[in-house]
Amino acid sequence: MRPVTLDYVARQVPEATLIGAHLGHPWWDEAGETCRLNPNVYVDLTGPALQVLSPADLRRVLWWGPDDVGAHGAGAAWEHVVFGSDVPAPRLPDLLERYRRAMAALEVPETQQAAVLGGTMRRLLAL
Repeated sequence: MRPVTLDYVARQVPEATLIGAHLGHPWWDEAGETCRLNPNVYVDLTGPALQVLSPADLRRVLWWGPDDVGAHGAGAAWEHVVFGSDVPAPRLPDLLERYRRAMAALEVPETQQAAVLGGTMRRLLAL
């Protein structure tokens, strides 16, 4: 579904946590804005996102920092990214490396990288 659908649901049910797959492929910008405007929406970068988008493209989509939040105080962009995968288990190390390379190229702080790679999901699942 289009990320704008998640925007509608997120506003109607703000207590729900919503996770969009593939950074909204092919509607990358729409997914980014949906996250920016909704504190309860998250995305993963599985699928073609890390294969098709360059670091510059990712920066364009996930552009905002803690001082540039949307109307609802959704937080910085990488606070809305979680590790996700739909690849077979033997390919997980390659996907994990793509996540790490992208975050390093964009100078995502180490603490935020750790959150993307598990910390945010632990918090969302209350683990």
